[in-house]
Amino acid sequence: MPSLADHIIPSMRRVDVIAFLPDRLLQTLRVVVAGRHELTTVATMAELDAALRQGRADCAVVDPQGPGRPGAGRLGPLLARYPGVHVVVYTCLLYTSDAADDLTR
Repeated sequence: MPSLADHIIPSMRRVDVIAFLPDRLLQTLRVVVAGRHELTTVATMAELDAALRQGRADCAVVDPQGPGRPGAGRLGPLLARYPGVHVVVYTCLLYTSDAADDLTR
């Protein structure tokens, strides 16, 4: 049952976040969401797909150059299957020149 805060103060609603990030970016995200949001971490594209399929995520924080370096070409179509999930791209453009291409895709 939704809480009163869900209806009156949407900003107080707890957001379920799935993170598909390399460890160094994940450490920062953990600090940002601590105590405010439910954070699920995944280490592979298959785990990301399974977590999104469960339908509990409000937001996916992803790095196309992250675990397994899937790139936007593989990550984009997977995320497109879940249009109700907000996507935040969190990456470091210092990885390779491919990171800028992935960010624009």
